[in-house]
Amino acid sequence: MSGEVHGAWRAGALPPAVRVPVRGMLFDWPVSIALTKTAFALVLLGAMGGLVGLKTRWSLTAAALGAFYLLGVAQLSGNVVHDHHLVWFLALLAASPCGDALSLDARDRGLAVTEPSARYGVPIFFARALIAAIFFFPGVWKLRESGLAWIFSDNLRNQMWWKWAQYDWVPAIRIDHYPRLIRGLALFAVAFELTFPALIFIPRIRKYVALAALLFHAGIEATMRIPFSSLWLCYVVFVDWRGHVAPARERVRPEWSVGAVLLLGNVWFGAMGWMNGWPFACYPTFQWRAGERMPGLLVEDATGRTIVGRPRTQNEWGVQWSLLGLRGHPLEPARLRAAVPRGARFYRVWWSVNPDDRGRGPVQRELIAAF
Repeated sequence: MSGEVHGAWRAGALPPAVRVPVRGMLFDWPVSIALTKTAFALVLLGAMGGLVGLKTRWSLTAAALGAFYLLGVAQLSGNVVHDHHLVWFLALLAASPCGDALSLDARDRGLAVTEPSARYGVPIFFARALIAAIFFFPGVWKLRESGLAWIFSDNLRNQMWWKWAQYDWVPAIRIDHYPRLIRGLALFAVAFELTFPALIFIPRIRKYVALAALLFHAGIEATMRIPFSSLWLCYVVFVDWRGHVAPARERVRPEWSVGAVLLLGNVWFGAMGWMNGWPFACYPTFQWRAGERMPGLLVEDATGRTIVGRPRTQNEWGVQWSLLGLRGHPLEPARLRAAVPRGARFYRVWWSVNPDDRGRGPVQRELIAAF
């Protein structure tokens, strides 16, 4: 099961003062360690039941509901983790007759899939369309926000530097020393994202496009340490399974209803560019042109000793940006006060992301609050 699921239950320990509202959550969710552990157990048991096909629909419905709550709570830290597809595909599976083959249910009921049916093809169509949306809207927003300068500038190099700084890491091969190569990769990335929805629905080349997508992800992980491994495994939907063609008279209401809601929700969030949403979201766009400095939070106690400095993980950077009001919500002094002891002084600082400056202090600082 995905690592995101295993770590999500810890979000139940988030104090209310540091939780960040997420677009799409219609009310203030109850949050506690007990609830998140219960949801994790529901996901685990439901996924195991779905894996072997035991009471398949009930199992997958339980897993989908548990994941909806569990992974939703994990978004409240201010660092939205784009694992939304895990909930979408669980919902599609729960709505589909996926237990009709290779399952304990099929064995017990003597089922054998022999005829083509839209009930098997429709969920696969929507799964492909959802992955297409994951690719397409980031490409749109790159050009809408930054234009061709996103490609033909030092932007992608700086984007890489930001990620290297967030992970406190530098790759063995310094690709940032080859500007022409980086601009070529930027051009390929935007072109691939924009054309993916059209290419993936052409049967003759679908497997090659899916392979290119896997290589695309592998390249991003190698250069920016963004794995998206939980999405890679979902690419089985691009295999051309038998049974996609269906008689027109067949009724597939649950599959169409769930698929349409998921796709429309994601198209809306993608068109609006809303990345901090749940259970729908535009996946990371990297649409802004990155500079050579990255904002952060520096906190000193009454004696001047640093108690919060440069983060070491992407999640820590996300929490700092949330506290600074850089995640779409205004800076709230009450949230800062709740995070540290009395007498603290808060500074907005800027760090150089150039790997050659690693280990140096901030290049600029600005006092924003003192308690």
